[in-house]
Amino acid sequence: GRKTKLTEKQFQQLKENIINKQLTSVREVKHEILKEFDVIYSDRQIRRIMKQLGFGYGKPYIIPAEAPEDAIEQLKKTQKE
Repeated sequence: GRKTKLTEKQFQQLKENIINKQLTSVREVKHEILKEFDVIYSDRQIRRIMKQLGFGYGKPYIIPAEAPEDAIEQLKKTQKE
């Protein structure tokens, strides 16, 4: 096959950038690769790269913080008022 345009070190840098900048779409990753490494990939190839780096498909969501230990008591207090 053809050699990749990015080196292994660049792929690791890209993975760190995706995590740190919280990039969630192919378009954002494509823009980051162009800006950071001056390399153009197709959308399809970027999907393959993201899969190779361990990223999958799924809607990004915020994980809620843990509830306080006395959450039930607080809920009971607010329901009475």
